[in-house]
Amino acid sequence: MSALGQMKRTRILGFISLPMLRMRWISLATMLVTVIGSASASASGPEDSIAIAEHEQFIDITVPLSKLTIRLPKGDSKQDLPPARSGATENPRYFAFADEARGVKLSGWFEPASRFEGVKDSPPAVVNGQTLTHQNVVFKKLGSCDVVSYEVSLGAFRNAQLNAHLVQAGTWVELHLSTSPKASLAEQHALLDQVVQAIQISEKR
Repeated sequence: MSALGQMKRTRILGFISLPMLRMRWISLATMLVTVIGSASASASGPEDSIAIAEHEQFIDITVPLSKLTIRLPKGDSKQDLPPARSGATENPRYFAFADEARGVKLSGWFEPASRFEGVKDSPPAVVNGQTLTHQNVVFKKLGSCDVVSYEVSLGAFRNAQLNAHLVQAGTWVELHLSTSPKASLAEQHALLDQVVQAIQISEKR
């Protein structure tokens, strides 16, 4: 596996808004940004770094050297980068957003298409000695994206997650989405699918 293939294995389970469980779940979400390997950002400059433009109703994300721009409906989304970036989150092409009103976390990377190794389920994360095995893994197509959806369990929590891959115009974009486990699994999966289907992809002229 390439260094990038290792670097991108990131797990963010999400968060729960119930007051008694919120702090515990956010703590777990922070712990679950578990990265195998890392990428150096030292050789990257502004042309090879993420560029985000927030508008009233949408958010445009691109890298100046890339021919692609992805547009997210804004809603209540806010940038959600960790306070201390390390490992995969140090990648200059990494981005992360959280929409607490909908209970959705979205993060991802822009990379050259030549680094894409195909769509496959990623290795499970390990938290406090517990392996978060992927359950009910499904490969599917949502719009222009190839998607792997799955579920993980941690104690009493059951959480839906999704990895989406887009390879177009010499660029590979990988997205990771998760949602609050307070909803049913069917509702969680439906919400994540809706978020991916609402993303617009455009090529720069």
